[in-house]
Amino acid sequence: MLTIQCTKKLRDELKIQPLKEVESNDPLYSWHADLFLVNRKKCVLVLNNKTRYNFVLYGLKKPDLKNLDEIIIKNIAENLKADLTVF
Repeated sequence: MLTIQCTKKLRDELKIQPLKEVESNDPLYSWHADLFLVNRKKCVLVLNNKTRYNFVLYGLKKPDLKNLDEIIIKNIAENLKADLTVF
């Protein structure tokens, strides 16, 4: 199961409460997400806990934040596929 651990700043923006500790079988499926601003645009840094692989979602709008879990999963797949074509 994929686990996305949000910082307090991102949880507050999403208006969600933290869940009790969720046990992840493999650290490879654990990710962290943090919200920050660049030129007044909302961005989310997504980082894999085990590999430290990361990417940034730039210029997110309020509707994007409602589906952030789907956007993160989609972008993980797209980024990994793009990295495979480079090598």
